Amino acid sequence: MVPEVKFCHVNDCFYNRANECHAHAITVGSDNPFCETFMKSSQTSDKHGQGEVGACHINQCAYNDSMYCHACSDIEVGWSMNEVQCLTFRKKE
Repeated sequence: MVPEVKFCHVNDCFYNRANECHAHAITVGSDNPFCETFMKSSQTSDKHGQGEVGACHINQCAYNDSMYCHACSDIEVGWSMNEVQCLTFRKKE
């Protein structure tokens, strides 16, 4: 089962409407757990549905298995270090 984005704190993202992600699927990637799907906009998507994690490119995340997110619960996206990131990220031990 693919985790959904249960809460998005990034109000100025095109896919955020009422703190819900309406992107079909997000990609988490780069050197840090950035939300690569973030699109800064004052407008919002007119699509309905809950965003899911489509791909995770962060090999050092404890929830990453073959580039798929296997977090036990849905994830949260928000601001961290002035970047939009997956707040559910946990570094592998």
